[in-house]
Amino acid sequence: MVCFICEHNLPFTIVDLMVNLCKAMFPDSDIAQAMCMKKTKCTELTKALDMCMTNDLASRLRENKFSLIIDESTDVSTTKCLTIVVKFFDKDMTTFKTGTLQLINMYDENDEMVGSTGENLFRLIMNTLLSYNIPLENFVGFAADEAANIMGGNNSISSRLREEFPGIAIFKCICHSVHLCASEAVKYLPRHCEDLARNIYTHFAHSAKRKHELKLAQTFLDLKPHKILHPCATRGLSLHAAVERVVEQWSALKLYFSKIEARKD
Repeated sequence: MVCFICEHNLPFTIVDLMVNLCKAMFPDSDIAQAMCMKKTKCTELTKALDMCMTNDLASRLRENKFSLIIDESTDVSTTKCLTIVVKFFDKDMTTFKTGTLQLINMYDENDEMVGSTGENLFRLIMNTLLSYNIPLENFVGFAADEAANIMGGNNSISSRLREEFPGIAIFKCICHSVHLCASEAVKYLPRHCEDLARNIYTHFAHSAKRKHELKLAQTFLDLKPHKILHPCATRGLSLHAAVERVVEQWSALKLYFSKIEARKD
């Protein structure tokens, strides 16, 4: 039950209702009737399971070659974290496995070195591997986005990795590279093409009445009532999906906006 709550990102407070629900659903089950767990116990069990799973992952990395994938992210509480993901070949399962090794607070109050400099990120990665007694000779690959502090030619993570681990395979994020290429290509198109997609989304984004009128136009033209997508600046290739949706709903949009112009007249 705890694993289910964590996997689906459910609040720990839901466990109070889930336990009572199981007891009500299975009155003839001694196991269900004996269940006893509240949010505090669920929290502690999550921490214990996290330690067990991380230690199991570290033990596999001690026996197998692996690659690291890292990324930085800021959550809703403005806490900036470094995520360290590993990929390795599991000899027992004869397949490639991926797992999260560590999630590190970039601005830990107990740490003298903080921030996203190449030196600090490299130190955090090495300290993480050494803290789990993972042999550094098993570290054979590295992948991340193309930020200067990560993939720059000097004073970055990749430059330090090449010095410490000659022959290591370093890959830049393919999605990020394609996004940069597409962004540069779009600059050769008239700016009003991109502005049109953004303005159409903005027009409907916060109005229930406008969305309803667009849905009526879609129904009248036998089109699927799909929403207008937002071309997000930080989401790779999102503009493509937004433009495709505008093209798909073009006749409905023409009908909707023609009615608006008729009202003005």
